[in-house]
Amino acid sequence: HNRLREYPLDKRVPAVQSHHAAYVMYTSGSTGVPKGVVVEHRSIINTLDWSKNYYGFGPGDAFMQIPSFFFDSSVTSILTPLTCGAKWVQVPEEDRFNLEVLKHNIKYNHVTYFLIVPAFYIVLLDEMHRYLEGM
Repeated sequence: HNRLREYPLDKRVPAVQSHHAAYVMYTSGSTGVPKGVVVEHRSIINTLDWSKNYYGFGPGDAFMQIPSFFFDSSVTSILTPLTCGAKWVQVPEEDRFNLEVLKHNIKYNHVTYFLIVPAFYIVLLDEMHRYLEGM
């Protein structure tokens, strides 16, 4: 029995449209003055669709979530795997910069995608190179 049909139409939440706001991202940009930028649902969908198709992500991929949930890139790191059947690997907040934890996750979960700042990426690549040489 579908109870939603019994609920009055004027009490239901209206359907979300692509032009509706999904979230507001606060940034200081290059000015140093904080400002909010509204991100619409269609912008997220376009980004997810583009990245899935451009990189060819699919069920064989594994996304490792390193950035904080408060960082805007976390939206694509979390939602892209859901659009293509890939695995999502969450790194606990306290382990985001722990090289041993990251190396273990990359190897154990067969991680194919993650996003980190370039300086940390260089450190991780150097560490992974040494790790792989020892195998």
